[in-house]
Amino acid sequence: MSYRAEFYPCEGPKEEGSYIVKLRDDSVKQSFMATCSATHVDQLDITHSFEESNIFNGFVARCSEEVLDALRDREDVEYICEDAIMTTCDVQRGSTWGLHRISHTGPAKEPFEYVYPNSAGKGVNVYVLDTGIFVGHSEFEGRARNGITYYGSFNDVHGHGTHCAGTVIGKTYGVAKKAEAIA
Repeated sequence: MSYRAEFYPCEGPKEEGSYIVKLRDDSVKQSFMATCSATHVDQLDITHSFEESNIFNGFVARCSEEVLDALRDREDVEYICEDAIMTTCDVQRGSTWGLHRISHTGPAKEPFEYVYPNSAGKGVNVYVLDTGIFVGHSEFEGRARNGITYYGSFNDVHGHGTHCAGTVIGKTYGVAKKAEAIA
């Protein structure tokens, strides 16, 4: 059975035709490049070559499917993955003016968008001291709970506490979409 390097496709946005090639730790990049012409790998368009790294032995290259296939057959290649576009933020397009203003400087212009960290407040407890929270509201996705009441009831008969909690943790219009609210 012949060797075949693993290939990892990515989900989401990616650089079409661009791949991250990880060489085996015992492979010497210069030797690898010197032997490329025998396998059509000399047609690689190397866009980044981690020369400054002692941690990652590899490179990023643009190439055709034929060259990608030839790369996978080389024993000095450990794996290849698609070159993905990674972000540390999520973007809510078509957001409200208020959410847009929180995440942007300068004048607000349509279309509005809200840019927020991927964590979106996960692991944060927000205490809403108001008229209570309707904890079963679908916008809270089970992330709201009752804490203590001095009013005698946890029912939000006025709606104001639920509105405030929605501004904080609501899945659609909330600032911290994965945080938890405690009434």
